[in-house]
Amino acid sequence: MGHRKGNVTCYRVTAEVSSPSANNGSVKEFQQEIQLISLPVFQFGIFYTSDLEINPRNNLTILGPVHSNGNIYIEPHQSSLVFKNSVTSAQNIYHHKHPEDPLVRQWGRIRNDSTSKSRINSLVLPIGLVKDRSEFRSISEIPPENEDPFSARGLQRYYNKADLILILNDEGNRAFSGAHDDISINIPWTLIEISEAKPGKGKPEKGKRSGFLDSDVQFFDKREYSTVRAVEINLEDFLKSHKSLSAALGHPLRTLYIADLRKSKAGFQSGVRLINGQSLPKYGLTIATLNPIYIQGDYNRGKGIKPASIAADSVTLLSKNWEDDHNTLGLDQRRADSTVINAAIITGTVPTGNGHYSGGVENAVRLLENWRYRSLTIKGSLAVLFDSELAISPWGIVPGIYSPPVRNFIWNEDFEEIKHLPPSTPELYSYASSFRI
Repeated sequence: MGHRKGNVTCYRVTAEVSSPSANNGSVKEFQQEIQLISLPVFQFGIFYTSDLEINPRNNLTILGPVHSNGNIYIEPHQSSLVFKNSVTSAQNIYHHKHPEDPLVRQWGRIRNDSTSKSRINSLVLPIGLVKDRSEFRSISEIPPENEDPFSARGLQRYYNKADLILILNDEGNRAFSGAHDDISINIPWTLIEISEAKPGKGKPEKGKRSGFLDSDVQFFDKREYSTVRAVEINLEDFLKSHKSLSAALGHPLRTLYIADLRKSKAGFQSGVRLINGQSLPKYGLTIATLNPIYIQGDYNRGKGIKPASIAADSVTLLSKNWEDDHNTLGLDQRRADSTVINAAIITGTVPTGNGHYSGGVENAVRLLENWRYRSLTIKGSLAVLFDSELAISPWGIVPGIYSPPVRNFIWNEDFEEIKHLPPSTPELYSYASSFRI
């Protein structure tokens, strides 16, 4: 697993065994030494719990360490793929495509400037060291009422780690503090929802604007072929509210959890959209949801990059050139502009199978625009932990969804230091053991 800077806890178990048939009273001592290794997930440039596929059509350099709990399949198409750090797999590493990948490629070039190792231990959540990857999805879900928030599973949930929780449903909306405050602090929804007239309905009076959330924004997602009824978070307004919200909570607001549980009509889909996210709070920000997330425009690109992460059912990037009115038009009328995202990302995927390709690492973060001759820079870490359950349209089955950008995937090396990790970063666990007589 390379030289990740996690924590190692050592345990020694000693047992003395004597044989009932032995007349000399001899006793044998057995010792087992167990090392429990914990690693923040964002100390990997790329981490997959399932099979990892990386098959770029343009030259791509991967700077950070790469790990998969499944197999790794590598087949660049007429391009060069360079790994600058370790590549490890709990199963095998293959220089060909996934056996169920239907695409045909012309062979490119692979170069590994570091180490490559297969058949190493899986990295799992500390829930009894369960290896079922469906367990990873639980970190973004709302816990059942009878679950102890301080149980092994409860401690991993973003819901329980959150400083502020926003729940939207058809019976009403709520804002309240997280588990470390015993969910005891209620925040008036009037401080959350933007209280200004909608565009076209008159301008609000000066000084009357408050809140940072709009609960009824709609746009079309051509990949899902659904209208997204989004909860929109205006992070510029969130920054203005951050001081008062932190004061109400009694500590800095660093992790925000959102769940839109409203029922969707046919042809509609839930989602959370982040806008005006160029600047983030001083101590960083993690936004987690069980819904799909859409990030519009540059993110965390203001003065001084802050520790940031985003966790969702799926993550779709909309460039700063995105227009809601154009989202049903042809690809030539949905032209992107170069965009920069400084954040670690946890997302789901639609896996390869049933006649379609997952899209691979290169398309794990989804796009909906014509990015030709434009760049997309993501500096952070990418963790694909589970199968998407809401945004489930497979990659590539409908033409004209997007054209690829010049991709710059940069691992944020600051994440090697614990103090620079985003708030509420999940921990992965593995173990090593040895016997001695």
